[in-house]
Amino acid sequence: MPYNNGTGFTHGIVIGFTRDRRITSGQLPANTDALNPASAACFFLAPTQSFNSSSVGFISRSLDSSENCYTQDGWYNMKVPVNQVTNGVSFSNCGNTFCHVAVTFDPSKDTISIYLDGQVMATSSYESVFGSYYKTYKNLSFPTPKKDNSFEYNTSSMAFTNSSNLKAGPRLGTYFTPYILGGGYTDGIQSNGFMGGEYGGLVSGLKGHLGCTKFYSKPLSGGEVTTNFLANKDFFKNVDVTPLA
Repeated sequence: MPYNNGTGFTHGIVIGFTRDRRITSGQLPANTDALNPASAACFFLAPTQSFNSSSVGFISRSLDSSENCYTQDGWYNMKVPVNQVTNGVSFSNCGNTFCHVAVTFDPSKDTISIYLDGQVMATSSYESVFGSYYKTYKNLSFPTPKKDNSFEYNTSSMAFTNSSNLKAGPRLGTYFTPYILGGGYTDGIQSNGFMGGEYGGLVSGLKGHLGCTKFYSKPLSGGEVTTNFLANKDFFKNVDVTPLA
């Protein structure tokens, strides 16, 4: 999909792990496991846009004359390969121990940074991650204010709806649209789920636990990220995550 700022479109952002080849290698989507190898997995963030009334998708960097996605340009995102090692730190460690992950958005510096255990793993500009429609100094709205036509998730129909017969799924808050913490609605665990449609995504295989989640009203500096990591390190790094027999 190309970016569309019309009132009929909803925009969001997804952050986490994926082996979807749209993100890992910029190729056209496919639901075959062999074409989305776990060895190519990465930690990423990417803008999303509503595709229809029940699903959202990634935003193409460019389209050809027939409005098909250009494979060489891929989709807007920022990623860190799981096997990338920086100063002894790697996202592959998240498979056997708790890791401290921080993502900072600094519009005044036009930078977005991903940190792991106090180490900066990647830094990009707003435009490279979100496209030219997000210029420097334009902040992102987290979370989005609730509107009269905002939708909620109904697992019985696999669709977003304003029906009063709602079941488990992302719900609207009193004032804001929801954050979704954890997988399921974003990596294909639910059939035709939140990232649904023909290419609903593939289960990442990383079934872990979130120790805690914090949001800040300002971009943290590298030193502040390190301070937070050190403040939590002695507790979380000593948690025994060995699977029970």
